[in-house]
Amino acid sequence: MLRARRFFRRFLTRLVVNPVSHWISSVVFGFCDVVFHSIYHLLGLAHRPDFFRSWQTSHNSFYPSFEIPLRDGRQYLKHSRSVSDPYGVYTAAIVFRYIPRADAEKALASLQAINPNARLDPSFEDAHGRYPVCYCFGFHQNLLSGWMLKLNRRNIGIKFKGIDYSEVCIGILGVKLDDPAHVYPGPFLFMPRLHLNRLYPTFLGLTVGLAKTWSRVRPSDENYTVHERFTGRQLYRAEFEPYGEIGPPERFTNLGPLLKLLELPLVSRLLGDILYTYFDWGWDHSFVQPIRGHLECFSDEVPCMPRGRFEFAGIDQDASGAFRVHLPWELVAPFRRNAIVKRVMDARAGERQIIQAPSPFLQKATVDGMPRR
Repeated sequence: MLRARRFFRRFLTRLVVNPVSHWISSVVFGFCDVVFHSIYHLLGLAHRPDFFRSWQTSHNSFYPSFEIPLRDGRQYLKHSRSVSDPYGVYTAAIVFRYIPRADAEKALASLQAINPNARLDPSFEDAHGRYPVCYCFGFHQNLLSGWMLKLNRRNIGIKFKGIDYSEVCIGILGVKLDDPAHVYPGPFLFMPRLHLNRLYPTFLGLTVGLAKTWSRVRPSDENYTVHERFTGRQLYRAEFEPYGEIGPPERFTNLGPLLKLLELPLVSRLLGDILYTYFDWGWDHSFVQPIRGHLECFSDEVPCMPRGRFEFAGIDQDASGAFRVHLPWELVAPFRRNAIVKRVMDARAGERQIIQAPSPFLQKATVDGMPRR
């Protein structure tokens, strides 16, 4: 029986990382994206939340238009990207925090149950022995496969529309997986919990090993609350206050080290095995703004989020400060760990390349909460 389970896990892993499977799932799930968009629209669930609404795609477009596949970080894998990858547009408040190492270790236990080599990288700790985590309070728009977006751009009379959903991602930054069979030992990004408000994208995340939980997620311009789906028990609540200048990431000097952490390959769990994926954030097309506020957790059961109140400052004032962002993203389909080019990842750990001539569209500060051409 144990041998049969091992064989099944190996077979499933090989199937998930196979490019042919990527295309089949892209077509199947692409069709489902359109169907569920229609279902949510008919049920009145397709309305957009009042969450940084002036930054959502109904008001803003990216200039220049982002490429498919995205350009940033494309060479870190031995194979090229594919238009079978899913894409979306993200509006989010991103909060960084250093928590006691014991809390981070506790959240890592689920990954260690599959791979005992999983550990926290001590080089990521601060002077007080605390470990970095991030909370991404976001709203995803128009989730679609790349080939569908390409058809939309060609104006051939077909306009596919994907789904929108709200989601909170909780991540541990800097997980190592020491294994002599693999050249690249890490660091990786591991997300022990994600809370989102739609059942269908919850299922999609589970198919690639992401620990998504269908919850009551209620975002607004001023706050973001999360409750358990069936009991209604409040888990946590964040409050935001955007302020200051709006501009491209390179305008905020404190952002460089934090972006390096967000650009780590993602490790997840699927049926007793480990998968490797990658969120490619389109920073070259993004604009950000500092935010300040606080987060209050009411439960002991949220990984990497200790119970109590946490105050955070903006990225312009704190080296690990918070900001809001609007950008496109690409989720690179699961791949083998040996597909990671170590020398490229090591180079990416150095200073982030500065864009010499950011778009004038992104350079303009504003007074009404949204960039203008």
